[in-house]
Amino acid sequence: MKKTIKALAYLILLGMVSCIEPYEKTFKTSSNIIIVEGLITNDYATTPILLKESVPSETGSSRLLPIKGAVVNLLVNGESKIPLNEKTEGEYYLDPTFKGEIGKKYKLQFTTADGNMYESTEEALPVAVGIKKVSHQLVDKLITDAQGNGRAGYKLFVDVDDPASQANQYMWGWTIYERQSVCKTCTGSYYYTTPAPLGSCVEDAILKRYNNIFDYNCTGNCWDIVRSSDLFISRDEFYNGGTLKSQYVGKIPVYTFSGALVEMSQYSISRTAYDFINLSLQQGVQTGGLADTPPAQLTGNIKCLTDPSINTSGFFVVAGKSKFKYWLDKADAYEAKVSPLGLFGGRELKLEPAGPNTTRPPLAPCVNSLTRTNQQPEGWIN
Repeated sequence: MKKTIKALAYLILLGMVSCIEPYEKTFKTSSNIIIVEGLITNDYATTPILLKESVPSETGSSRLLPIKGAVVNLLVNGESKIPLNEKTEGEYYLDPTFKGEIGKKYKLQFTTADGNMYESTEEALPVAVGIKKVSHQLVDKLITDAQGNGRAGYKLFVDVDDPASQANQYMWGWTIYERQSVCKTCTGSYYYTTPAPLGSCVEDAILKRYNNIFDYNCTGNCWDIVRSSDLFISRDEFYNGGTLKSQYVGKIPVYTFSGALVEMSQYSISRTAYDFINLSLQQGVQTGGLADTPPAQLTGNIKCLTDPSINTSGFFVVAGKSKFKYWLDKADAYEAKVSPLGLFGGRELKLEPAGPNTTRPPLAPCVNSLTRTNQQPEGWIN
C-alpha cells in the first residue's frame, strides 16, 4: 500500500500562518507508525514532547493523529522520573520551571493507552557552545506567502568559535518577537468583552453571510512570538578548532517595518541526532519538526519495548543550548520599499469601524500563550 506523508512547516504554532512551502513524498508501507518529537536542553522547558501516529488509509494517503492519554516520563540518570502532563491532545509538557543539567543523562519513556511501552536511547546533555556573532542580509522574494506571492525576507548568519577539544555537531533555530497591536479577530461576528476576562466573538447574520472579518486592538502591550520551522545543522569535521564564519541558519519574513527582537538558539547535539536530521534532509525534509519526517525511512532513537515489530520514527534530542539576542531594526527594508508580509499571513488589517455607539469597537486583552506575550521581552528596544 502506498501512503503519502505530508509534512507541513509550522511556526510552533497556534494561529500563525506558515510562509514555508509544504512538501509531499510517497512511501510504500502498510503499517501504523509511532512518531516522536522532543527536545530537552539546559534552558526552560516551554515546548511540548509531541506524540503522533501515522495511520495509512485505503486511498493511499496517511493521517498524522495525536496520541492521546499516554503516560509520559523523563528518566534522569537512570533513576528519578519526572512526569509530563498532556495539555493538548498529543502534546506533553514538563513543568515550565524545568531545566536540563549539563552532564546528566536523559531518556524519554511513555506508555500508550493500548498498554505498549516505548523508550528512547539515553543521551547526556552536552556543554553548549556559544554564538560569537549574528548578522543578516535582506533578500527580495525570499519568502513565498500562502497566496504564492514572493515576499522579502532576511537571511540569518552566525559566527561560531568551535572548540578543538571535541567533535561538535550544531543545530540552529530562531525566535522573533514582533510588536502586535491586534489581540482579537472575529470572522462573521463582533467582539464583546463579556464574558470576562477574555470576551467572545458573537455571531452576526450579515457579517456571517459575507464572511466578514474584524480585528480588535489590544488593551495594552502585546508581542507575537514566532519560532523557526526550518532545519539547519552542521558538524565541525572541516573547521574543528577554528571559526565557523557566516553560517546560514535561517530566514525570517519582513513582517512589518517596525524593529523586532531576534533570539538565535544554537544547539550542541549528539552525532546520532545529527545523523538522523541529516538523513531526513537528504530525503527531502526541508521544513517542519522531527515528528513530520517520512517515518517509513527514518527509524530515529525510539523503540517499542513490548512489541518490537511496531514501527517508530522521530527523535528525542538532548542538547546543550546557547542563545544570542539580536535587534533587527529593519531600516533597510523600509528604504528598499519592500512589501511586508504583516502579522496575519498576508491578510490586511481590518478594524471594526467606529460608529455612533462610543463603546465600540472594544479593546481585547493580550492572552499569553506559546505564540503571544504581554510581557516585554528581555532585550527589547522601544
